[in-house]
Amino acid sequence: MGVRVLVGTEADARGRKEALLYCSTTGWGFGPLFSEGEDGTPALDRAYAFLKWLIVDPRGLKDAELERTYLEWLAVERSA
Repeated sequence: MGVRVLVGTEADARGRKEALLYCSTTGWGFGPLFSEGEDGTPALDRAYAFLKWLIVDPRGLKDAELERTYLEWLAVERSA
């Protein structure tokens, strides 16, 4: 039980698969939609990198807090 990542089976308009966070207890998806990175990093890997960076359980964050932390992570990811 916890936060898991669901990867779509179909690609988006650019041919990239996308991933979404979900709660395995409730079956509820939430948070940002992860796409393949500019460098080709798979959406699944990017979602797990975000969770590892976040440290806290994202299910406890309000939508605005989760969005803010996601934007912070994007800035960190781009600067790496």
